[in-house]
Amino acid sequence: ITPGVTQNICQGDSITLTASTASGVNYAWSPGGRTTRSVIMKTAGTYTVVVTSSTTGCSSLPSTGVLVNVNPIPAIDIISDKDSHCISDSVKLTAKRTNAFADSFSFNGSKGPWGKDSIANKTATAGKQWFYAWAKSSKGCIASDSVAVQVVAKKSAPALSVSNPTLKGFTVNWNPISGATGYRVSTDSGKTFIIPTS
Repeated sequence: ITPGVTQNICQGDSITLTASTASGVNYAWSPGGRTTRSVIMKTAGTYTVVVTSSTTGCSSLPSTGVLVNVNPIPAIDIISDKDSHCISDSVKLTAKRTNAFADSFSFNGSKGPWGKDSIANKTATAGKQWFYAWAKSSKGCIASDSVAVQVVAKKSAPALSVSNPTLKGFTVNWNPISGATGYRVSTDSGKTFIIPTS
């Protein structure tokens, strides 16, 4: 049988086992009783095949067994520190293992690079963005998860104007900004801010 000896697959994957070719024979796989030259296996076990001559009815001894191991896949959950960010913010992502099989993480792709650090900071563009994380087990099995983050562009700054100049002072005005929930005013070049009266 090829491939032979011991084969490792991840849960949910499969492997094709193929018996050597021969003419005028029937194949019988064990376990399972399949009768084709090649079989696709998804479950763990030791697989052998016997060939029987279609003319004489004589059977071979069972082949050398092929051990198929099915390794569990890691489980991962990716979370963001907030579900919405301003466009200049750094989005902090955390990959949390939800079973014991994850031993390394990647925030770049299923091919790595892999590392032990389960926290990453990403920059974001405006709009709804999806961020991904991958986890890999020591057996090479990989799982992924994703999280959506809404990234909001900053509002443009108000344009200031002055009115009602008197000896006692003046009034500072600004154009309303759509969607603004409040305004703050600084009289010391942005070191401190106060909430204006109107």
